[in-house]
Amino acid sequence: QAHPDNLALAVRAARVLRLDLAGVDLLMPDIRKSWLDLGAVICEVNAQPQLSPHLPAIILKRLVRGDGRVPLVLVLGTEVGTDWHGELFEALAAGGKSVGVASPKGTTIGGQRTCGPCDSYQATRSLLADPTVDAAVVVVADEQMMTTAAPVDRIDVLVLDGPLTPTSDPQAWQRWESLALMLAVRSARVLVNQDSVEWLAISKRWSTKNISALAPAEFVAALKQTSLEVHT
Repeated sequence: QAHPDNLALAVRAARVLRLDLAGVDLLMPDIRKSWLDLGAVICEVNAQPQLSPHLPAIILKRLVRGDGRVPLVLVLGTEVGTDWHGELFEALAAGGKSVGVASPKGTTIGGQRTCGPCDSYQATRSLLADPTVDAAVVVVADEQMMTTAAPVDRIDVLVLDGPLTPTSDPQAWQRWESLALMLAVRSARVLVNQDSVEWLAISKRWSTKNISALAPAEFVAALKQTSLEVHT
């Protein structure tokens, strides 16, 4: 029943206070008539208003693009700087995306270094918490993630790429397989480097149906067909 002028006043009050969501309380004789004619006072702008149960779902659809998640590519093996990594970063940046990258060398967002080396869990969480990141690529080349929980409940693409940190432990590959399988279950798609004998043998033991064995040169084309191209 509110007059359009009164709605516009409330919207302007929220905008001036830099609020995405607010409850604006107006004191006036009749909400159906313009405050320009009757006069009005804003007695409160509530930045955390109580909402009717049906409103949050409606509001979230307006405020959050897509499904609200940051697309994530998690790579096991190989250091950042590999040829297909650079091609992927360029393709995402060309699409107007701010790409967050975490690797053993450190973390960058949009090509700018944000912190030095840290464990994979912390690096992934820091990227996903930054509102400027449109897509994230996390490169894991050691066993750090085996000592923490997985950093996310869902991964868009898991890439089983290449050599891992050298070790003389004969059970190292068994531990990597356990980690990879845990992550594969959380992934919408798994890409395997067909030139890696170890990763290829491991992936063939899985019953997961979303696995593709490709040459590294084909990774970027495959990744561009995923949700990485959908989110903007």
